[in-house]
Amino acid sequence: MVNWKRIVCYIFVLAVLLVLTVFPTSAGDVENKVDGLLKTLEEGNPRQREIATSEIFCLNKKEGLGAKRQEVISALRRNLKDENHIVRQGAATTLHEVDPSSKEVIPVFIEALQEKTTYYDLYAAVILKDFGSEANDAVPALIGLLKDNWRGKKLNWAITLEKIGTPEALAAVKPFRRKMEIQETFSKPFRIVSESVVISSLGTLGFIGLYLWSRHRRKKGGKIICWPLLIPMVFWGFCIYVAFWNRTHIGLIIPVYEAEFYLSIVLFAMTLAGIIPWLVNVLRWRKKCTAPGALAS
Repeated sequence: MVNWKRIVCYIFVLAVLLVLTVFPTSAGDVENKVDGLLKTLEEGNPRQREIATSEIFCLNKKEGLGAKRQEVISALRRNLKDENHIVRQGAATTLHEVDPSSKEVIPVFIEALQEKTTYYDLYAAVILKDFGSEANDAVPALIGLLKDNWRGKKLNWAITLEKIGTPEALAAVKPFRRKMEIQETFSKPFRIVSESVVISSLGTLGFIGLYLWSRHRRKKGGKIICWPLLIPMVFWGFCIYVAFWNRTHIGLIIPVYEAEFYLSIVLFAMTLAGIIPWLVNVLRWRKKCTAPGALAS
């Protein structure tokens, strides 16, 4: 028989992880956390303040800021004028997450694009597209970045230019439009899987179930190979981790479209690498089982 106890254990572990991830913290705990982070924003060194802005970003994404929201917005606005460019850019990223309508962040993100010295240029590109034509001052910097030698970022610049939508921006994007359409189409599978704990968990459990069923049949004498199923099982399990991480961390929130494109190909290839050999063996086994004179296994 299929080892249902093991399957139930896997489901239980995934359910516990899901509860731990989405279960809200009490309002009092949130306010205490925010108070500590606000103090760091006012008194900490530049590195500590940058970390504090990232923690506020994650806290707002996961649990919200409650009654402290306006106080946080005021503190972040003050940090937009900090003398340290990393603090300014970190504050702008978090302010947009807390208050998406805040337009004070636009000059800071244009600065991030012009500097090309921090990873905030990616955040800047992705966030500026939300402002559409209001971010038209960023067009010259984005067009300059299209000449960047690193291919992985070019699609980010092109997508932002398309969203800004001025004639100058659209003319610069024209050579990239076909590639943008192709990569958007092929990136969707990985994005759907990596953004949903439920979908990635169900996919993983599906491969676990097939693996256990195949092992059971093999022990009964059926010549079914089951080890290829470990390949997609591991990768879909990794997608669970990515989905959990995306819920609470800043690092993978940005859609780096080039990376998504290649990860989609890997997801597809690894799934086929497990399913095809397994399916061929199952079909052969069934054919032998149903052949005239064959004994039922």
